[in-house]
Amino acid sequence: MSKPRLQPIGSLDPRAEPAWYGALDSPDYNDSHRALRKYVRDYIDKHVLPFSEEWEEKGQVPLEV
Repeated sequence: MSKPRLQPIGSLDPRAEPAWYGALDSPDYNDSHRALRKYVRDYIDKHVLPFSEEWEEKGQVPLEV
């Protein structure tokens, strides 16, 4: 069974990002790393980015975040 191909993230310049970051196979970067990366991205998209300008204006991020 083949692994699903991930969409490249970041720069398309092959020298700009580490090989594993562009979804190339690596023995040191596996599905648990991809799951963590997705979790963190989803969290930032939902809980940080919508409020980032407001927090920037206030000069602080709420401690609960």
